[in-house]
Amino acid sequence: MKKYLFLIIVMLSASTVFAQSQYEDVVYLKNGSIIRGVITEQIPNESIKIEISNGSIFVYRMDEIERIVREPVQVRSGGRDRTRNASDYEPGYEVSVDLGYQIGTGDWGLDRIKLDIINGYRINPYIFLGLGTGWRYYHQIEDALVLIFLNFKVNFIQSQMSPFLELSTGYSLNASRNFKGEGAFIAPTIGVDFPISDGTKMNVGLSYETQRLHRELYIYYLGDGPGYYERHPNSYNLIDFTGTTNSGAISLHIGFTF
Repeated sequence: MKKYLFLIIVMLSASTVFAQSQYEDVVYLKNGSIIRGVITEQIPNESIKIEISNGSIFVYRMDEIERIVREPVQVRSGGRDRTRNASDYEPGYEVSVDLGYQIGTGDWGLDRIKLDIINGYRINPYIFLGLGTGWRYYHQIEDALVLIFLNFKVNFIQSQMSPFLELSTGYSLNASRNFKGEGAFIAPTIGVDFPISDGTKMNVGLSYETQRLHRELYIYYLGDGPGYYERHPNSYNLIDFTGTTNSGAISLHIGFTF
């Protein structure tokens, strides 16, 4: 629990550090030119020095300048500049749908298909809190689990590629066994958001999920290691196991946020 609390503190701290990156200095010259970048030096009533995105540095006298302001950062979209503003990450209600395939890891890892639907509220352009429902299909044992969970997400910057950290944790019910309680799960994710239109973002994420499962299994040993399936009447010369295990898996998922 301490390590997850530490992760949350780190994400919150990082979001505060990056919060200022959405604005840039804009110099309007009397000749009609507009220079966008970061003012690195300013001598009152004499001159300013501004660095633009490609690293070039320009110096202008104050009598050449009409005004200096701070505006939302502009990014390239479709070959033209456009202003990145709160419309892409504005506070408010959001719903996201994620789909992926999880590959089991460790002795008790099982492959499964993943589908998550998350409803929640973006508190500011960087922090999102939500409540999710999910579905996992373990095709090796033919079990389908229904998940209910909390979701916490931090976007670090507002840009065409916005990296994020995400944490989901909750409880699962086994729909294949009369919705019997299966166990808790937790899933940290790292990924990138891509705004693709006004109000719509696409995301790609890499996650690790560990799910608590109660299983009645038999184990057989082959040359390349152990395997296991559901107990069945025709199993022989096998080692029985009944108990609770953690089933881990990694996954690459793709999703959309509206």
